[in-house]
Amino acid sequence: MRELTASDPKPAIVDAIDSRRLQVFLEAARSTSFSTAAQVLGMVPSAVSHAIKALEEEFQCSLFRRRGPRVTLTKAGMRLLPLAEELLQRMTRLREEIVVLKGRSQHLRVMMPEIFCAHKLPDILPDFMECFPSAVFEVAAGDSESTTAIDALDKGDVDLLISYRDHAEHQVVKRPLFHEDLSLYAAPFHTLSSFPPTSFKNLGNDPLLVSDALITSMMTQALRSAGASATRIWQLPSVQTVLELARSGQGIAVLPTWVSETAVVEEWLTPLPLPSAKLSRTCFIYRSSKTELGWSGEVFSSLVSMIEPKE
Repeated sequence: MRELTASDPKPAIVDAIDSRRLQVFLEAARSTSFSTAAQVLGMVPSAVSHAIKALEEEFQCSLFRRRGPRVTLTKAGMRLLPLAEELLQRMTRLREEIVVLKGRSQHLRVMMPEIFCAHKLPDILPDFMECFPSAVFEVAAGDSESTTAIDALDKGDVDLLISYRDHAEHQVVKRPLFHEDLSLYAAPFHTLSSFPPTSFKNLGNDPLLVSDALITSMMTQALRSAGASATRIWQLPSVQTVLELARSGQGIAVLPTWVSETAVVEEWLTPLPLPSAKLSRTCFIYRSSKTELGWSGEVFSSLVSMIEPKE
C-alpha cells in the first residue's frame, strides 16, 4: 500500500468514520508501537493491526510505516493526526452536552451592547430557542465595553461577551463578527439637511447624539482633530432615544448605517455625509480561554456570526 501524494485525487467522502478506529490510530501514533497501543487500550495486538488496516482501506492510503516493532506516521498519517484529535474531542464534548441536556436545562449568559440587544438579538434568539427549547437564555447586566466585562468572562460569570471594544487580554479568545460604518443623521426639516456640512466645523450648535461610550470617544477624537472640540456630545441611554431626539430636531444622530436604514427609507431622518470623515468600528465576540464553551454557546456563536449588518 503506497503513501498519499499531492498528485493523487482526493479520497471519496465516506458516510461515517469509526471513532474507535480513530482512538486506536491516535494511541498507535503516540506510542509508535501497535503492541504498546494494544496494552494501553486493553486490546490484543492483532485487533490494533486490524483497526489500522481498516482505517487505511477506508482512507485509501497508508498511515504508518512498519519497521519491526516500531511504527512511524506517513505524511498522510501526520495530516490525519490533528484532525483525528479535534474530531474525537468534539465527539466527547457532544456526548457530554447530550448528557447535560437530558439532565437539566442549558443556561447561557451573554453580555452584549444595548444596540446589539435591541437590533440583533430578536433575529437570533428564535433560532437559538428552536435548537435548545429548554434552554435558559440570559442577557447579563453590565457594560460590555469595559474591562470589568472581561473580568466577568474570566470568572465564569458570563459565557460569552459581545463587544465593540478590541480587548487584547490573553485569557480570552476573540473572533470578529462584522464591521460597520457610522454616519451622521438629521431630521428632514433640520437646516443641515438642506445645507449639508462639509466638515465637523460646520455642524453648528446642535449636539451630537450618541448611544455608547465608544462612539463618544471616537467623536471626541474626530472633533478634536478637526478643530471643532467645542461641539457638544450627548451620550444617551439607548439607540431609540438617539433616534427619537434626532427625529424631533433636537440634535445630530451618530449611528451605524444599518440601524438608521429604516429611518432613512421612511424619510424621517436624512444622512449627512462628511467627505472628510470616515467613522467605522468592528464588533467582536469573546469567550474565556480557560474553559471549553458548551454546545449551546457554540450554536449561539454560529448564529451570531451569520447575522450581517444591513448596509
